[in-house]
Amino acid sequence: MKFIVSRTSDWKGETSFTSRMKQPIEGAKAKKLVSIERKKGKTLDEARRREWGEEFFERGSNHREEDGCVVRDMGTEFKWVVEIPTLKELLHLVSREEREILISKCTSYKGVEWELEIVDSYL
Repeated sequence: MKFIVSRTSDWKGETSFTSRMKQPIEGAKAKKLVSIERKKGKTLDEARRREWGEEFFERGSNHREEDGCVVRDMGTEFKWVVEIPTLKELLHLVSREEREILISKCTSYKGVEWELEIVDSYL
C-alpha cells in the first residue's frame, strides 16, 4: 500500500512541500501527485445546477463522476510517499517510531489511498 507520510513538526505553518523538508521516514520518496477535489453530487449535470457548479467547472481539469461524487484534478504537488506492503511492516514502523501515528483515508490525491502522520509535536 502507498501512503503519503508527514511529521507534524515538519509543517510549521507551511501548506506546500518544500525541498527544505526532511524525509519524514526512511524509504519515503518525494513524488509528484495529482491533487483532486471531490464535491457531493452524483452527476456532472447535477453539479452544474448547484450554487458551486459554475466555479467547479471554471477551475481544474478532467471533471468527472467517481464513487458517487463529482471530481476534478487541481494540478500537481510533491508529497513524501512510502510503500508499506504488509500490516506487519506498518506495525513495525509504529513501534520503531515510538510516537503516535495517525492513519487516515486519502481522498485528495490520485494513486495514494492512505496518509500517515507521525505526531512528533503538538502545535
